Amino acid sequence: MGWPARIFLMAGLLISITGLFYFMLGPKDPAYDWRRTRVGEPADAAVGIGDRIVLHKDQDIMLPKLKLVYRGLQNDRLLVEVTLLEMDPDVAYRHRIDPSRSKSEIKLGGRGFRLNSWSRSRVHLELVR
Repeated sequence: MGWPARIFLMAGLLISITGLFYFMLGPKDPAYDWRRTRVGEPADAAVGIGDRIVLHKDQDIMLPKLKLVYRGLQNDRLLVEVTLLEMDPDVAYRHRIDPSRSKSEIKLGGRGFRLNSWSRSRVHLELVR
């Protein structure tokens, strides 16, 4: 095999390998990419009394008439943003919750919750009424 054939073969191989890497690791449409989690989309939750809700940091949870977002710790308090969807859907009201109040009822958007457990990345709440 002469040197022009070898150059042609090497160029074809290089283009094929580059195309394979681009296909595997290149940009994807998030709507069709099964590997990526849908972080920005709110999760709908149908809850009733006694149901537990897990708020992951910076992810929305949509309840009937409420949207809850856990923002993490700030000055040793849990920061939860509450949006009242029917009254004021563009404004998030910040609630700073003392973690030691886990046994008492916490009011968020007119609904009662109990703080079951918490960490820096998530909060477990229980709907009490």
